[in-house]
Amino acid sequence: MKIGAYLTGAFGQSNELYEARNRAKRKRGSYKEVKKQIRKDTEIIIKKQKEFGFSFVINPMFNTYYLFQQFAENVEGVKIGPQENWFNNNVFYWIPLINGPLNTKQELFTRNIHFDLLPKENTMVILPSPYSILMLSDVKGYSNKKSAIIDISEIIKEEANKLA
Repeated sequence: MKIGAYLTGAFGQSNELYEARNRAKRKRGSYKEVKKQIRKDTEIIIKKQKEFGFSFVINPMFNTYYLFQQFAENVEGVKIGPQENWFNNNVFYWIPLINGPLNTKQELFTRNIHFDLLPKENTMVILPSPYSILMLSDVKGYSNKKSAIIDISEIIKEEANKLA
């Protein structure tokens, strides 16, 4: 019997990446160093997934700083709100402030994925659930949640089609 396996969710960043980000934030280093470390860490994570024989390999998405970042930064009608704790587990996200109507400015996720490091087959990308986005956002630009989730779902569907 062969059982498929893959990882999903956040990958822990290395101390080197953490330190490079802090140096860049404090203007003691550059974001070029951060990108270089992200690439190095991504290579390691992808290599390990292949070595362990995972059925699907995913990009660890170290370019992403917080949950829903790509959605909040790249969809017209959405702004970044206050920081919130993700289910009391010391992972944080910035609440998307949805004022609608929604429209994508550009690609949401593809610019943060190292396609050149991923295998040509059996690669998986993890997109946020439209329901999670809806429930963890502050929605004001719609008369009801049904209208909002339809727009959110269309944006995620469009991105999934681009990635496919």
